[in-house]
Amino acid sequence: MSPRYTYDTKADYDAISYRRVPGQDRLAGPNAAFYHYHRNHEYPWHERVADWLISTSGFDLARVAIIGSGFPFTQQALHAHPSLTVPLGTVASQDTSPYIQASSSETPEHRAEIQRVGLDPDAGEGAALLTQMDGGPRLSFTVADGPISGGGGRAAVRNLCGGRPTFCYSEMVVESLFEAEILALTDDMKVIGNAGTTYAHMVVTRRRNHLAFDIRPLAEWRAYFDANGHSDVVLIDATSFEVG
Repeated sequence: MSPRYTYDTKADYDAISYRRVPGQDRLAGPNAAFYHYHRNHEYPWHERVADWLISTSGFDLARVAIIGSGFPFTQQALHAHPSLTVPLGTVASQDTSPYIQASSSETPEHRAEIQRVGLDPDAGEGAALLTQMDGGPRLSFTVADGPISGGGGRAAVRNLCGGRPTFCYSEMVVESLFEAEILALTDDMKVIGNAGTTYAHMVVTRRRNHLAFDIRPLAEWRAYFDANGHSDVVLIDATSFEVG
């Protein structure tokens, strides 16, 4: 069985998020420079996730495993949080997307886009635009690329977070899977940790325009997991951070 939707290529990501970089008159009209599912657009949401996890959630974040992390922006936001409660080396990000594995930095794509609209990414307006598109300095992280259905992938996640995680969650993954795959993913996650690990899925509950996704209200997701033997799995609404 194939996933309902994959993120294997840049085109997959473009289908999800296509945004004009804000705040520059130069970017209006036919010479607009675009970026595709990159940090400047996505990072503020990941900062919200990190702040909620640290300040509100109550989860034990001694060791965190993020399954289906995409570009590991939540990991960066956790480490950059002003409370400094999540030290380096205790958060693991895992994603099997070939596009993620090949694009640890978005800068080459941004440079090409700036050149496409006739600017120099190393000087003047083009250099300023590159800084804006890249979203400023970032930390660099290793993203485990092995599927957690295998022992090697699970071991890689454990190694990256310094042991079995205390909190292991998928970040907006289940909506792109068929039901059998959702259950298999959940079973695999439960092998990464131990009896003291909290397992969670962050789920999308509000439909945009992507009909390929399985979007359900939080209560329906809860009923589905309960009915399939996973009443112990925490569900987190990706928009409101309501826990159900």
